Amino acid sequence: MQQPEVIHDPASDRFFLSAEDAEVVVRYQMIDSQTMNIVSTYTPPELRRRGLARTVVEFALDHATANKLNVQASCWYANRILHQRREEEE
Repeated sequence: MQQPEVIHDPASDRFFLSAEDAEVVVRYQMIDSQTMNIVSTYTPPELRRRGLARTVVEFALDHATANKLNVQASCWYANRILHQRREEEE
C-alpha cells in the first residue's frame, strides 16, 4: 500500500497527509528564523497504528534538515523520533 503524500502548509504552520477523509497533522511553531519547534501531532483514531504520524514527523524533520533549521520538539511523540534519529546519526 502506497503512503499518502505529506503536504507542508506554512500558512498554517503544519504538515499533514490526508487518508480516508481524515488528516494526520503535525503542527509546529517557528521560535525564530532558524528554529522550528514541533508542538503537536494528531492522528484520528481510525488511522492510528499505521505509521502515518511517524511518516509526517519524518517529513517535517527532513524539511528542517533541507532548510538548515534547528529542531526542538515539545511534542512527546516527535521528541522520541527526533532522539531516535540523533542516536542513529552518532
